[in-house]
Amino acid sequence: MSRQPPSFRAVMKRGVLLATALSVSAICVKLGFWQLDRHKGRRERNAAIEQRLALPPVVLQDSSMTDSLEYRRTVAVGLYDTDREVIEVGRAVNGVPAVYLVLPLRLDDGRAVLVEAGWIPSPDARIFRSPAVTADDTVEVRGVLLAPRTGVIPENVEWPISVRFADPTVLGPLYPYPLHAWILRRTDRLPDVKSSPYVVPLPELTQGPHLSYAVQWFAFAAIAVVGVIALLMVEAKDARRSPGDSDRAY
Repeated sequence: MSRQPPSFRAVMKRGVLLATALSVSAICVKLGFWQLDRHKGRRERNAAIEQRLALPPVVLQDSSMTDSLEYRRTVAVGLYDTDREVIEVGRAVNGVPAVYLVLPLRLDDGRAVLVEAGWIPSPDARIFRSPAVTADDTVEVRGVLLAPRTGVIPENVEWPISVRFADPTVLGPLYPYPLHAWILRRTDRLPDVKSSPYVVPLPELTQGPHLSYAVQWFAFAAIAVVGVIALLMVEAKDARRSPGDSDRAY
């Protein structure tokens, strides 16, 4: 018996199946290159941060500091305002529930900067015992300037106030003096303070998951095409064995 050519319906179904697989594969490839671009951007940003951290410390002294100072090592001299502490709750350091102690440091120019003075272990990341910080002497704080994360207005306006993130823009109206837009994360422990809080580590400069995501998207693209081609080959083989049954394969 001579082999029967596939019907128009079968050809159309195979064409639609192949076109769909190619479209899905193209989308996956595009997403893969997008993840590669994000990976490249992360590496470039990490390199820029490392370069900034390697620069000599700057002195935080006026309101002319620009956004180019993010991740710059900084020296600030002033007086702590221990009557207006902020506690960042819901934190964890190396798997240990904690809170961050944030103190405003009043500078000579009349402004203040919020200093992340350190972290304190807490069983529920909310309850803590605040260390006794001396506010009568001028102190020199060494740390790194970080952009704050967006916070919300605290429900409790009694000091010390508890917030998820200390945001100078949000907390500014609660203080009788203007705040710098930065957060200064202290890199040395508070001197002469009992139960001094531990230094909060700087954000880890990781490559992120983008490279592995890119590999996954490229794998999905290959699977879509190879899978459909393999399916069509099997169907074609079955059709050769059973002439006239090609429509029933679908």
